Amino acid sequence: MAFNVNSRLWTWLTVPPALFAVVLAVSLLGPDQRQSMLVVCTCMLGLSPVLLFHVYRRDVRQRQEAEAALRESEERYRRLVELNPSAIAVEAEGKIRYINCAGMKLLGAGSPEEVLGKPLDAFVHSGTREALRGLLERSRTVSLQAPLADSKFLRLDGSPVDVDVSTIPFTYDGKPAVQVILHDLSDRKQTAARLRNSELRYKRLFDNVLEGVYRSTSDGRIISANKALADILGFASEEELAAVDVGRMLYADPLERRINLERLEREGMLRNAELTLRRHDGTLITVLDNCRVVRDEQGRVLHYEGTLTDITDRKNAEQQLVRRAEELEETRRQLIAQSKELIRARDEALQAARSKSEFLGNISHEVRTPMNAIVGMTRLLMDTPLDSRQRDSATCILEAADYLLEVLDDILDLSCMESGRESLAEQSFPLRATVQDVMRSLAKEAETKGLDLACLVQNTVPDAFYGDQARLRRVLLHVVGNAIKFTDHGQVLVQAAQMEAGGDEVTVRFEVSDSGIGIPAEALGRIFEPFSQVDGSASRRYGGTGLGLALSKKLVERMGGVIGVSSREGEGSVFWFTLRLRTAPQAAKAPQVVHPSTPAATPTTTGSRRVLLAEDNPVNQRVAKFLLEKLGYRVDIAASGIEVLEKMSGQPFDCVLMDCQMPEMDGFAATSEIRKREGGSKHTPIVAMTAHAMQGDRQRCIESGMDEYLTKPVSIEGLKQALEKASAARVS
Repeated sequence: MAFNVNSRLWTWLTVPPALFAVVLAVSLLGPDQRQSMLVVCTCMLGLSPVLLFHVYRRDVRQRQEAEAALRESEERYRRLVELNPSAIAVEAEGKIRYINCAGMKLLGAGSPEEVLGKPLDAFVHSGTREALRGLLERSRTVSLQAPLADSKFLRLDGSPVDVDVSTIPFTYDGKPAVQVILHDLSDRKQTAARLRNSELRYKRLFDNVLEGVYRSTSDGRIISANKALADILGFASEEELAAVDVGRMLYADPLERRINLERLEREGMLRNAELTLRRHDGTLITVLDNCRVVRDEQGRVLHYEGTLTDITDRKNAEQQLVRRAEELEETRRQLIAQSKELIRARDEALQAARSKSEFLGNISHEVRTPMNAIVGMTRLLMDTPLDSRQRDSATCILEAADYLLEVLDDILDLSCMESGRESLAEQSFPLRATVQDVMRSLAKEAETKGLDLACLVQNTVPDAFYGDQARLRRVLLHVVGNAIKFTDHGQVLVQAAQMEAGGDEVTVRFEVSDSGIGIPAEALGRIFEPFSQVDGSASRRYGGTGLGLALSKKLVERMGGVIGVSSREGEGSVFWFTLRLRTAPQAAKAPQVVHPSTPAATPTTTGSRRVLLAEDNPVNQRVAKFLLEKLGYRVDIAASGIEVLEKMSGQPFDCVLMDCQMPEMDGFAATSEIRKREGGSKHTPIVAMTAHAMQGDRQRCIESGMDEYLTKPVSIEGLKQALEKASAARVS
C-alpha cells in the first residue's frame, strides 16, 4: 500500500497517542506550580508532534491538489490543442516536439511519428525559410511577434501550401520552446478567388448588360452607372455621366420627374415607367424605367437604383405600325370602295351579259322565225312540179338560208363561249365514224372544186372515246371546210395520230393540210381572232365571216386542247389541234331510231292522229301545217297558250307542237299548266318547236315538261323524228 499522509489510517495512528498524552498530563496536575508547569510542558511536548504532523499533512494535501489541478489544466489544454482547427506545433531545440491533428493534416502526415523529431525547416519552402527562422529566434526572447503572413510550407508529398504563421514563446519539459500556429490559407484563397471571379462576372455583366443600370441620389446625382447607360444617354463614359444633373439635363419635361419621385415616395418603386429623356446631343429618346428606393434602418432614403431600357426604336416601329395600320385601313376603305365599284361593274356586266343573251336570243328568235317560213316554204315549193330554172332558184334560196343559219349559229355559239355559258357533253362516241361523217358532209364541196379530199386515222388511235362528239365534229367541219374554201387545186388531207397515252387517257393530234393559198407570216398571229381574214381581197374572193377558226379555237381550248397553224404564203397551210380524250370500253354505236310502221307512210294510216299546233306567226302556221299534213296528221291551230288550254280541255290530242314564245301565255307556262291538269294519269306528248336556239334553251324546255326539242327552221325529217320520239316517250 502506498504511503499517503492524507489517508485515514495515518490519522488513527497519530491522533490517539496525542490524546493519551494530554489525558496523562491532566491526571498528573497537583497543587504544586512546578508540577503544574511540568504538566503543561509535558502536554505541549506530547501535542507538538501531532500538530507538526498535521501541518505537514496539510501542505502535502495542498501540493497534491495543485498537481491534480495542473494535470487537469494540461489535459484541457491538450484537448483544446488537439481539437483546434488550426495547425499547432511545438518547436524546441530546432526539432518538432509536438503537433496536433490539424498540423498532421496540413502537412499530409498519417501519424505524428512522420513529423516529430524533424526540424521545422524541413517543411518550409525555401522562399519562406529565412523569414521563419528570424521569427522563431525573436519569439524565444520577445513575447509578442507580428505573424508571418502568406508563407509557403511543403507537405510530405512536396506539394506547397499557403499559410499564415503565428508564434508564442513556450516552455516544454522545462525547456524554452516556441508554439507555432499555422493557418491554412487555401480555403481563404479559394474563397477570395471565387469572390474575385464573382465580382468580375458581376462587373462584366454590369458592364455588358443591354439595359442601363444606375444608382442615383434623391437630389439627382448619379452615383454609379454601367457603360450601357452611358451609351443610351450618349455619353462617352460612366465618369462623364456621373457629373450630370439628372433632373436638369436628362429629363425632357421636369414635371415628369417630379411625378415619378412622388410615385417612388408613395409606392417605393416604379415598374415600366415610360420616360422621355434628352441625350447628350439633344435628341429625345423614350425609355422604360424600373426603379426602387433603398432606405436605411430608420427609413431614410439612401439612394435610388434601377434600370433604363431604350425603347425608342420600338416606339418608332409602333408609330410606323400605327401609320401602316392607318394606311391599311385607308387601303381597306379604298378596296371596299373598289370592291363595291367592281360589284357594280360586275352587276352591270352581268346585266349586260343578260341583256346580250336576251338580245341574241331575241335576234335568234326573230331571224329563225322568218327563216323557218323561208326554208319551209322553199322546201314545200321544191316538192311541187318545177321547171329546171325554178328549181335552181329554189335551190339557191335554200342554200342561202342554210348559210345564213350557219352564220347565225356561229355567232350565237361564239357569244355563249365568251360568256362562259357553254357546257360540254360527256358521252361515248366513235372517233373514226365522226371523222368520216365530217368527210361525207364536205365531200360534195370538195368535188365541186375538183379537190382530192382524203382522211387517214392511224391504227394506234383507239376508236371509242368519252367526250363532246358534236363539238369535235363542229371543229373538224370548220377547219376542213376552211381548208377546202382556200384551196383551188390539189388536195386536202385530214390525219389523226396518237401522241401519248397514260392510264385511260390518250392525246390525239388532228392535222388538216392543204395545198391552198397559204397565209402570210404577219397574218398568222390574228388568224384565230373573231371576224379576222387574211386580207380584204381574200375575204371578198372566198367569202366568209371569219368566225369559224375563232370558234374552233375556243371550242378546242374549252375541251382542254391546243390549236395552231403553220403556213407559207402560196405553199398551203397545216392546221392542227390536240385533244386529251378519255378512252371508252367499246366504240359508241350510232343511235338507231325505231320508226313506226304507220305514221307517215300513208295518210290513211295516220289520218286519225290529231296534232295541236301552237304557233302565233301566220306564215309559220302555214309551213308547219303543210309539213304535218304531208306526214299524214290532222292539224288544229292555237295562236297562244291560253287557246292551247281551251282546245285541250274540249278534246284530246295525240301530240302538241308547242312554240315557246307566244302572246298572253308562252309555251313554257302552257306546258306546265297541261302537266298540272293531267296529273299522273295522262301524258300528252309535247314537242317544242321554237326559234330559241341558245345554250340552255333545250334544257329549259325539258324542265318545263316538254318531251322533245325542235329548232326552227324545221325540216320534215326533223319534225318526223321529233314526233316519233315524243310518241315513244308517251308509251314509256
